[in-house]
Formats: sequence, C-alpha cells, structure tokens
Amino acid sequence: MALIEIVLTQSYVGQTCINRWNYLSSGSAVSITHSAALVAAMGFVPVAGDFPADTIAAALQDLQTDAVIFEGMLAKSIQGDPLDFYDYAFPTGVVGGATGLQTMPPFNAWGFRTNRIRSDIARGTKRFVGVSEDAVLSGGVFASGAQAAMQVLADAMTETLSYTVGGSTLSFVPVVVQKEEYETDSGKRAYKYFEPLSEQLDHIAEGVTWEIYKEVRSQVSRQYKHGS
Repeated sequence: MALIEIVLTQSYVGQTCINRWNYLSSGSAVSITHSAALVAAMGFVPVAGDFPADTIAAALQDLQTDAVIFEGMLAKSIQGDPLDFYDYAFPTGVVGGATGLQTMPPFNAWGFRTNRIRSDIARGTKRFVGVSEDAVLSGGVFASGAQAAMQVLADAMTETLSYTVGGSTLSFVPVVVQKEEYETDSGKRAYKYFEPLSEQLDHIAEGVTWEIYKEVRSQVSRQYKHGS
C-alpha cells in the first residue's frame, strides 16, 4: 500500500496554476512504480498532444481552453519508497482542447468539491483555469453543455483507477488527506503530511465522490501577478 500525491502544473495567461490529487494504492507493482502507474491510469501521458479517451486527463483537457498549457506532472509516494516517484514534463503543444474561444481571466475557474466522509476532515476541492466566455450564462452560471462536460471530469475523478502490467494489477482509490498543522521558523502556519504513513492513514477520507459547482468560482491566488 502507498499514498500517492499527484501535482499537475499548468500555465495560463502568464500565471502558474497547480492542482493536487491524492490516491491510496494497493497491489504489487511489476516493472513500474506505483507513481508512474497512477500517472498512466489518470491518462496524463499524451499522444500527439491528446490524452487517452475516458480518462481524467482527457476530461480536463476537453474542459479547458487552448490558452491553458500543460507544463509538468510530479507523482510521488508519501513516506514510502523514495524511488517511487515520476517527474514528467509535457511535450510542447499540449494545451486545453477547447479551441477558438474567448478566455476568461485566471481567477475564474471550473470548481469541484467532494462529499464529506468524515466530520473531522473537510471536503476536497479543485479549481481549474481555462474557462471560456461561451461556457458561462448571465449571473455566472455554467451553461448546460459546460455542466455536462464538468460532470464527466467529476465522475472520472471519483472512479477507483487501475493499471495492469505483467499480469499484476494496481488499484488507486481517491482520497482526501488531512495534514498536520505546524508553525514555521518565521512563525507562519503551515501544513505537512503526518509521519509515519500509518499515522497519516488515520487522517484520510477514502472513496470520496466529486461533484461540480454550477457557477464560476474565483481563485484569489490566481489573480494577475499573484502566481499559483
């Protein structure tokens, strides 16, 4: 068993945009790490600029405008094998799949959240850039077609993923992770994974369901010149 963190880095109108997922893996890996297998199961290995159909990556790419540039992905095992990681830079030209549309500012986002499995762990959330003006109706509500495309992504992020190689299958269950709060040397509040892994496993919500926000969300940290 391993707890895997996936970090996707994109850029959009000069802003760096980061999203993270966590999955709990099970099964024995043969000739591949859990991290690399999860990247493949999520579909983030493009072919000629496109991601495999019916994957998280493809659903996300379909949602975002072509002003969104896929930069890189880092997957790693948390408090597990230090060799179990996968650092990948996307080839030039891997961009969002919605072409020829007027794009909205980077602080506008497609929003997602999970249900709540445990009272002591908050919902998971996602904010993806690359919203087109065509997708939004008066008052900021997403058009029905946009909501349908969002639901495809929500369903994909809810699924338990699998990857088979050499006759062995690895399974990946989506989880929401609660992290340990601590104070930095400068006195600021920060968060880190619990140690050891056995303790972190007491602080996860397993088997969550992702749902969509039907209205455009705002992300203050992605305002122009703010960064990620």
